[in-house]
Amino acid sequence: MIAQVGNLACQKDSYRKTLEATVVSIEKSADGSSLDVVLSDTVLFPTGGGQWNDLGSISGLKVTDVFRKGMDPVHRVVAPAADSSQALQVGQVVTAEVDWTRRFDVMQQHSGQHLLSAIAERDFGLDTVAWALGEDKSCIEVDLSQRKAPTEAELAALEEAVNSAIRKSLPFSVHVSDSVSDGGAPSKLPSDLAGGVIRHIRIGELDDNPCCGTHVSSTAELQCLKLLHTEKVRGKNMRLYFLFGNRVVSTLHACVTRDRAIGAQLCAGPDAFTEKIGLLQSSVKTLTKVNKMQLKELAEAAAKKMAAFVDNRGENMGIVVLAHHRDDADAEFLTILSKAASEKCPGAVFIFSIGATNEGGAGLVVGPAGKEVEAVWKQFSNVMGSCMKGGGKGGRYQAKTSSWLNLKKALETVGAVDVEM
Repeated sequence: MIAQVGNLACQKDSYRKTLEATVVSIEKSADGSSLDVVLSDTVLFPTGGGQWNDLGSISGLKVTDVFRKGMDPVHRVVAPAADSSQALQVGQVVTAEVDWTRRFDVMQQHSGQHLLSAIAERDFGLDTVAWALGEDKSCIEVDLSQRKAPTEAELAALEEAVNSAIRKSLPFSVHVSDSVSDGGAPSKLPSDLAGGVIRHIRIGELDDNPCCGTHVSSTAELQCLKLLHTEKVRGKNMRLYFLFGNRVVSTLHACVTRDRAIGAQLCAGPDAFTEKIGLLQSSVKTLTKVNKMQLKELAEAAAKKMAAFVDNRGENMGIVVLAHHRDDADAEFLTILSKAASEKCPGAVFIFSIGATNEGGAGLVVGPAGKEVEAVWKQFSNVMGSCMKGGGKGGRYQAKTSSWLNLKKALETVGAVDVEM
């Protein structure tokens, strides 16, 4: 006989970590890499009610998923080698073991969500319409169609109210009925669960909600709540992100570690971070302004040098192709340089490029609209090869490249004169 979803060992006792059970059926996947195993009972929770499935093992074999097929919990197991002593057989007694660290984290967040939603609705008129369990943080989605978004003061009061309830050590208890006829079934119950066990999770006298998940025994085991931030979704709904229990502790540890690292860089404690960062931002702003002025001066100087080269070259010498490259410049430098050079040498074709040789950067081919510029661009880009991507028209072609290793060869191919500063 198979224990049915709603009446599994993991649901009867959320704190049970192992269980001996009998293998009822085994189905091998098409590629033979996994097995779908049904046991007579299990301590591994199948996905449901917004709660993740458990992970764990069956007699040493890794369980990668647990899901519901009708009323039966199915364990997806990594298939052992054909000659392995771990091979499973129908009728075999095995030991199922849950990944307890992961399970308890899920229990804290799920039970915490019940408590948070109950107090948010009772005291603040915030009705939960959905919730999501995340890897790092979770959230409830609340309906704001009948009220304004909560203020910072209201959120602080909500957080304190939940933490107060945690300190009261209110009991979590499970109450079951054998059918949906009792009137306490969820409004949206999968059709293949009709007639099954309906579980209600109660938090003292505070809350009573249908739920199939695993829960802590007392609010005290939630340890504490920390609300994080909100975001608007679906028109008038709002997501409220939160952490319970060990996630609060681990997040605080990460913050303290980060503060120490930042403090070492700033030579200051956390209380002075804002001031120190403000001073750094001011310095960066000043340096950026100075750097832009210097780049503009360099661009003007390069343009003058190009103009001098063209003047010395004389008239009726055909189209001249001039090039200039800087490792340390940016896109704004290209814009300034191309404008200045085009004004001083209106008949020339220019190839400008920026970025370190091995890292690449941006390139620009500009000149009078016509076939000459297009021909230079085609030759130049062909030699640069697949590392360069770009295009254009009307005398202006832009590109990005992952490397300038072929730049010298490309310039030689188009007959460009490299004007260095």
